[in-house]
Amino acid sequence: MSREDRPDLIFLILLPVLAALAFNLWPRPFGLDQALVSAVLARSERFPGEYNGYLYQALEIEPWRGELWEEIGTHELAQENWSEAIEALAKAQRRGELTAAGHLLLGKAYEGAGSADKAIQSYLRAASIDPTRKEAFRQAASLQRAGGDLEGAAHTLRLWLAQGPADGAARYELGVLEAARDLNTSLGYLQAAAKEETVSDKAETLSKDLLRASLESDEAYRSLLAGRALARQGEWDAAAGLFERTTTLAPDYAEGWAFLGQARQELGQDGLPALRQAARLDPRSVAAQSLLALYWRQNNQPDLALVYLNRLANQNPEEAVWELELGNVLVEMGNLFSAAEHFQRAVELDAGNVAAWRALAEFAIVHSFEPRTMGLPAARKVLLLTPNDPAALDLMGWVLLNLEDLTSAERFLHLAMQKDARYAPAYLHLGQLYLQKGQSQLAESHLWKAANYAEPESPTAIIARRLLER
Repeated sequence: MSREDRPDLIFLILLPVLAALAFNLWPRPFGLDQALVSAVLARSERFPGEYNGYLYQALEIEPWRGELWEEIGTHELAQENWSEAIEALAKAQRRGELTAAGHLLLGKAYEGAGSADKAIQSYLRAASIDPTRKEAFRQAASLQRAGGDLEGAAHTLRLWLAQGPADGAARYELGVLEAARDLNTSLGYLQAAAKEETVSDKAETLSKDLLRASLESDEAYRSLLAGRALARQGEWDAAAGLFERTTTLAPDYAEGWAFLGQARQELGQDGLPALRQAARLDPRSVAAQSLLALYWRQNNQPDLALVYLNRLANQNPEEAVWELELGNVLVEMGNLFSAAEHFQRAVELDAGNVAAWRALAEFAIVHSFEPRTMGLPAARKVLLLTPNDPAALDLMGWVLLNLEDLTSAERFLHLAMQKDARYAPAYLHLGQLYLQKGQSQLAESHLWKAANYAEPESPTAIIARRLLER
């Protein structure tokens, strides 16, 4: 037997000691001791698949051992065997021997099996046994909110906060959920959360917006403003409750119905009836028409979106935003010549609008539509308006890259990175540039940074990962 193949003799000698420590042995049947020692050996990863089998052998002799059922459940949960984990942990629970940690694991097993209500019960039981287990409160509140029980989620978060200091995220979420009930209470939680680094920016922004809403004397309008503040932060479930209150208080208020329709869409519900009600109440409502246009775009009917956007452009002939939206929809429809006219019209209407110039430049490059005569001047205008913006420098570098001026493109992309060392698009475009130059190591380095600095599901990250996989 070679040295490499020989078992660890010291480990084997210590197995009975380890078993005694693990299972608190006292004189009992030899079969039980043998099963427990074998389980310890299997746990050492020599035979991980046999671990639960030995524990089951022990339970045949002493079936009342709740800690062994909990251990089996823990092992099954690690393998994502949800039903087996639930069965084992539930047996320990029925014997009154499931620990707080075990209830937390049972909650995870129920959640994995799709039983949200039972998972919530288990998480709350874990929290009641051991209030220091923040994860139990957090998971319960998350599932309650996901299931539409906002009041239940708020109650769970209050219980958490009552136990002592909680993280800023809990205070922020409670502030969001309280907004529909009492803006003053909501502001208290949000202002406390704004002191926590992890959520300070969004908590501060939301608290300022809700404070402005709270100063409005008209309750329906106050609810609408508060709902829009929450919607801007992506808190659509809480926002929907406020929009519903708006329509209850003022059933003829078109904007209330329009934003309620959008909130329902964001929550995966049917928002079209509310949007249509808004348009019936006020056919010229900007909110109703723009959100109906958004609805039809999201439902792959750009021709219907075009109807509402044309009306808005005719109602507001001096506003560039509608020309930009018309251009975007026409691109979706494949009508590039008409789209170009609307993008150009947008910059004519508002020559200082950076977003309009950027849209024109990106359209020209992405669709190879007069990139030199349209895209390059637009990129220069963006840079002139925002000379220190890394996005503007990156845009110029990207345009030059597509025009095959690699030297100038590289210079602008490096300038973008100097302004912001974590600006992912600049790394992506530099990676693409180095691929064109045949410098694979430099390309890989920059693409790796692009993939890691960008949001995981952003176009920048996706393109960078694809290029790295080649």
